[in-house]
Amino acid sequence: MLELRGFHGTNKFSLKKIKEEGFNICKNGWFGSGVYFYKDSVENALKWSKKKYKDNNCVIEINLKIEDKFVFDVTDANKKDVEIFHKIRKELIEQMQKVGNLAIDSRKNFDNVVFNYISKNLKKQIIIGNSFTYDEYNIPSRVPNGIEICIIDTRIIALKDLKEVERWEKNFIKKKLKT
Repeated sequence: MLELRGFHGTNKFSLKKIKEEGFNICKNGWFGSGVYFYKDSVENALKWSKKKYKDNNCVIEINLKIEDKFVFDVTDANKKDVEIFHKIRKELIEQMQKVGNLAIDSRKNFDNVVFNYISKNLKKQIIIGNSFTYDEYNIPSRVPNGIEICIIDTRIIALKDLKEVERWEKNFIKKKLKT
């Protein structure tokens, strides 16, 4: 059994809507179509929220317990899931080339296609991967500054258990981000 703690950056209006109706699914995320959380990082969730919403920011905390067999973790390049990812990616590209259909929405985000295939065919509910969250300079980096959790099957999220990160925690984080 794997225990995960994640943080989702949003705003107050969206928090109310999430609690009433559930999360909106991100269709074009790097790790597939799902709801995104930062693993153990209030800081990155708050940074993302500030970039997207400017004000009325808030961060939602979630705690999940899930069987390992439903998790696909690509945070370590030397582990089996990364090997599986690249094998499937290669197979999908070769299949598309055979039928002359390598036209995809975004070559930059072909990983989304691969992760969606993996979640559907290997019955994975969560994808965990390294990521870089943009900072105030808005310049991308290939060196990750966090780990993201993409929850593909949102039925595993108990909306009643969502909690907003307390203000004192966010104020501590704000001070930490300034130094």
